[in-house]
Parts: sequence; structure tokens; C-alpha cells
Amino acid sequence: MLKHLLSLLCCIGLAGSLGNLQAQTIAQLFDSKQERADRAYAQYSYKQAIKLYSAALEEEPQNNYLRLQLAESYRKLNNPEQSAEWYARVIDVDSIVTAEHYLHYAQALNSSGRHKEAKKWFQRYANTISKDSRGPAKMKGIDQLNDFYADSLRYGISPMPFNTEMEEFSPAFYDNGLLLVAARDDDGFKLSRYQYSWHENPFLDLYHYVPNDSGYTFSHFQDGLFNSPFHEGPLTLFNNGMSMVFTRNNYYKKKAKTSKKGVNHLMMYTTNRDSAGGAWKTEMPFPHNDKEHSTGHPTMTKDGKWLYFVSNKPGGLGGTDIYASQWLGENNWSEPVNLGPDVNTEGNEMFPFIHPDGTLYFASDGLPGIGGLDIYSVAVQGTSVQTQPKNMGYPVNSLRDDFGLIMESEGTYGYFASNRTNGQSDDDIFRVDILRPKFVTLVVKVVNAETNAPIPQASVNIDPQAQNAAALQTNASGTFTTELEWEKAYALQANKEGWLSSAVKNLSTNNLDAATLQVTLAMEEARVLGIGQITNKETGQPIEGAKLILAGVGPSAGIDTVDLLTPQNGRYRVPLDPDAYYSIFVQADGYFSKELGFDTKGITNGEVENNLELEEIVVGKAIKLDNIYYDLGKATIRQDAAEGLDKLVKILQDNPSIKIELSSHTDSRGGDAFNLRLSQRRAESAVNYILEQGIDQSRIVAKGYGETQLVNDCTNGAPCSKAKHQENRRTEFKVTEVDGVKVKAEEGGTQTPEAGNNNKEEDN
Repeated sequence: MLKHLLSLLCCIGLAGSLGNLQAQTIAQLFDSKQERADRAYAQYSYKQAIKLYSAALEEEPQNNYLRLQLAESYRKLNNPEQSAEWYARVIDVDSIVTAEHYLHYAQALNSSGRHKEAKKWFQRYANTISKDSRGPAKMKGIDQLNDFYADSLRYGISPMPFNTEMEEFSPAFYDNGLLLVAARDDDGFKLSRYQYSWHENPFLDLYHYVPNDSGYTFSHFQDGLFNSPFHEGPLTLFNNGMSMVFTRNNYYKKKAKTSKKGVNHLMMYTTNRDSAGGAWKTEMPFPHNDKEHSTGHPTMTKDGKWLYFVSNKPGGLGGTDIYASQWLGENNWSEPVNLGPDVNTEGNEMFPFIHPDGTLYFASDGLPGIGGLDIYSVAVQGTSVQTQPKNMGYPVNSLRDDFGLIMESEGTYGYFASNRTNGQSDDDIFRVDILRPKFVTLVVKVVNAETNAPIPQASVNIDPQAQNAAALQTNASGTFTTELEWEKAYALQANKEGWLSSAVKNLSTNNLDAATLQVTLAMEEARVLGIGQITNKETGQPIEGAKLILAGVGPSAGIDTVDLLTPQNGRYRVPLDPDAYYSIFVQADGYFSKELGFDTKGITNGEVENNLELEEIVVGKAIKLDNIYYDLGKATIRQDAAEGLDKLVKILQDNPSIKIELSSHTDSRGGDAFNLRLSQRRAESAVNYILEQGIDQSRIVAKGYGETQLVNDCTNGAPCSKAKHQENRRTEFKVTEVDGVKVKAEEGGTQTPEAGNNNKEEDN
């Protein structure tokens, strides 16, 4: 799909580009149009191949091979719209289409902005070639498109004034301007006017761009040494600008060399100069060049110790990989090391640039991204990859190919290449300006609420989490600095053992005039700590995000309400006053709320532990109420039954979003009809009692089931003990509706909220 891969990085076929083609042309007169098209395609003459395949297709309009070759030719010329159109006509023809064509079709659709269709074919490719990471990676990129566009206001993008309809790419900082790779057909720019047949442009040379008061100058860069009859490509400067590694086709001492297959691959060469502004001397081949594969796209660390470059040498992970080699002196370089799967994929990684801060920028078509080649950043040190690659996002990346990013030492601006003009021209150079810092700097100070003295070693919880959450602790001066994302709302709260948590501070990074926020959080000293864990009663697992509302009552008047959320381990830690009683109310989505007491009477220092178990709300699951007693054959609520029903009243008060059914059940003794009527009266009596306690009638219904829902085998006439019959005589409730809370549904079974089984009656 990428013309950069083969036209610049991989190869040119000398026989098809230079020399006398007369004998070959005569032979072609006797070939068919398809044979001539296939020959042009094999010689990388894709524009010519398209003309010949189109002519052949006019004679054979149903020839699927010709359609597929047109799709492939447009792919080689990086025209995703036309490529996708031709792929669509043959993609289901199993006799000629391979898994690679699924991938190419998906890539063309993706670069055309047809992401939903592209995802389908990336999935098809992934299903066929399960070991290739590109299918899942590209589907992940489509799912993350909103994230890639989220920070678009950070960058300003502008095209450079020297761009033409031909290629300009791979800029490098040089002598108050840029060195870049370009194709030009102006007279005087080239000693030899050869064209390479890929897309019929002149061979690529190095040019020097220098801005000035009247505009800019744009000139050839030192003819002779650099601008040969072949491609000159990306380069890197080191040794304070006195040394260079550059890319060129395999052309050394005015001799071109080819592989065993007759292909002239790319090589790297080093050269030096004696003084700033002086001429560059004769080049020296990079010792790890190999005429059987390409080596190019060099970038050097500022200290001149490490060279990163691209190669399609055997043993890599994909098409082209990024390698690292250490400078050993006297044109000696260590054996190249592949940067491995953290950077390289089964696709193509290329155009690396190492920034002085250790960030490696590179382009890839195998990682999650927006379009074709996307630009990524990753921290490296020698051969070690320190972080995961991060997509630079829009507008640095687009639907098309974006590559060759360089950034000046302060990181405030840079340059890169893109063909985002949608076919109006070839690759162009764009300037990128960083319009605002990547993050908002947050400076937090934590102080004593009474004295305003700084509080060191206080931790600050930030929701959502800040960029470097592990470091959110104040220093000796009571401050710390962290980074927040733009366009987000945050909540901050300071905590420290022996102190009351600060009030929650809400702030926003929307529409800030400056990229720095300063916040002060105040805390009051405490002497008693309440600790505990919130867990699921059935599973024992901690409940993350449970809301803990702690309100002081009793001897210690005027205590503020403390509102906390439990972390992943479900634990809470809250400062308390001595000689006080606290009421703890706990809420969690999908669970019955619960209230317990916390007594610090007689405690002046230390910890008081209270672990809370919450019962999960399961729609339709019966929950037995203990200690609900009735006199024989009656439905009147006794005093001891009222005590049990009061627990249900409390549950309804604490959980105002639920509606329930209250049901009564008898054992099998007595007539079926009598038992059914009795259970209905008892259920209604219990409901009436609950309504008298202030519960809204719309939240509860009564249902008598008689002996229709026995929990054991004690059916009519079955010999059973009193204890067995007692199991069936019960009062239950089940949740029928929960507003605004997603919970799971379950039918059948009985859930017991409290320990013990004291539900008994003298008889039905």
C-alpha cells in the first residue's frame, strides 16, 4: 500500500529504469496487453501497468485477475479510493483472492474514511491469519478514533511554501534551515534526468531549504557526493553537525550494484567535514549494509552513540523494522539489534527520529491508528524500549500517510511529511506547532486548616486519576506537582493518617487562560481512625466504589458529614473524634444500603475497625424475613412480628429506588384453599403495617402463596417433622424493580439477609 516502502526504502529495478530498452520494447510488440501489463507491474511501473490493465479489461470486462491487478496497482500508487473500488469487485472471488488481499482492502477502506467497512475486513483477515497482530490492532484503532481526535487543539499544522505536486519528505534540521528529500524536474537541478518508473517522477535528491527576509531559498545540496543518478534519501547529523549518515541506492564509487534478483536496494553511508559549513568528504558504506536487502532511514542520538535505522533484512518481525546499532569509532558499529515487538509489527515501521530527550518518533502501518502510516512516539534508551508506543493523534495523523516527524530540541515545533491532500499532490512537508502543553500543570498545597502551616507527606486523591498518580504526595513544603488532561473535570481530596480528610475540591481544565492550576487543600488534625472493609456478603469480595457516608451524632455535636468512595480493595480509612458516636450509611450500585454504628466512647487514640457486608440486589430472588410470627389461624401482626417487619421498613427507607413484593407461605397441613386465603390475609396485614410506617403504597404489593411454593418435600400427606414443616412457614420479600440501577435478575431460591432461622408459627 505504501509507495514509500518500495520506491524509497526497498528497491528499484535497474533494468526497468536505466539503460537501453529497445530490444525489450520490440519483444513486447508480440505480447498480449495482459502480458505487457504484468511486465510493467513486475518492473514497478504502476502507472503504465494501470493503463495496460485497463485496456486489457476493455476486451475482457469480466476478467477478475485484471480487476485484482488494477486494485493492487492503485494500492502501490497510494490511491486508496481507486484501490478500494477495484478490490470491492473481486474480494469475494476465492479462487484468486488471498488473506493479504483482505488486509489490503481493509487498509484502503480505512484510508478512505470508511472505518465501519474496514473493520469488517480487518476482522476477516484476523480470522484467517490469527497470528498477525495487524487485524486486531487496526480494529482497536477504529474503536479508539475518538481518542485520537481528543487532543486536536494542541497542534497547529501548516504546509510549507516550497511544496509541489511532486514528492517532498524526510526533513532534517541543517544550517538554519532544512535538508529534505524531494523530486524536481527543473533544469539545472539534476545532472541526469532519469525517472524511476514507479510513478514516473525524477529520482529523489537532497535539497536545502533556508527561510530569509524575502521568502526562502531552495537549492540542491552539494551535487556530486550526494545527488547521484539514483535516490538520495533520509539522513541524520551528529558530532555537532560534523558527521552524517545518509541513505542512497547501492551506488558507490560511481558503480551501481544489484542483488541476486537484479534489484538495487538502499544502503547507508557515513561522511564527515572538517569545519562548519565545509564540504562533505567521500562517503563510507555502513558496515552492516547488504546488497540483498535495504538499509536506510538513519537517526542518531545527540551524543553520537546510538544509530536507529530501518531495514527489511531477514529475521525481522514484518515488512520493515527499526534497528539500533552503537557507534564504536572509526566507522565501526555494533551488530544491529531489532527493537522488538514493543515497536515493530508484522507491518512496516519506518522513518525514525530520535529526539534529544530520548523520545523516538516513527511511522507505522501495523499499530492502532487513524489511516495509513501514522506517527507514534516511544521512549527508548539504547536497545531498550521504555514505554508503549503512543499515537500522536489528529491533526498530526490523518486518514492518509503521515511520517518522517522531526522535533526541535525544545519540542515546541517540528516538521513531517504527509500525502493528506487526497491525490491533489504527492507527499508534502508540513510544519507542526505545539499550541499548548500536552498537559495542564497542577500545583497542590496541603495546609493545616487552623494554622495554615504546610502538611508534608499528605496524599491527594484525584478523580479521575492524574498522569503520575504514584507521586501524589506532598513534599516537606506541603506541595506537589502533577499533570492533568485538558477538557476534563476533576475532584481532589487530601488525606493523611491522623487528620480529617479535606473537603472535596472540584476543578475543570476547560477553557483555561493558562496551563497551570494552583489549589490549596486544608485539613484538620484528628486522633482516632475508623477503618474497615466493604465486601459482598455472599462472595466476600471487596466492593469498589461503595459510598460511605459518615455523620457524627451524640456527644460530639456539629461534626461534618464525610463522604468517601472505597478504592479497589474496598477498604476505608477515616479520621474520627474521640468520645463520639457515628452513624455509617453505606451505598453501592446493585446492593442493599446498610446503616451501622461507630462508637469511639473511651477511645482517645488508635484505630476502631468495623467491616461491613452488603447484600446484592437480585431482581426476583426471594429474601426470607426472620421472626415473623402469627397466632394459630390468624393474620393479626403480633409484637414480635412487628419487630421483624421493622427491619424491612428500614431496608425500604434506606433503598428508596426499589419496589418489592411481600409474600406469605404456609406448610401443607390444612386445606389448600384455606391456606391460600390465610397466607393472602397475612401478607396484606404485613403490608398494611409497613404502610403505616410511612412507606408509599406504590412500592409494595402483598401476595399469598399458601402451600404452592414449598421449599422441601413436605407435600400433602407426606410424613415430616415439625422442623421440616416449619421451613415452609415463612414470610419473604423480593425486589421487583430498581430505578436507575442495573442489577442482575434471578428466579427462584431464597436469600437470607440475617443469620438464623427463627420464622415459626404454632400451626398454619
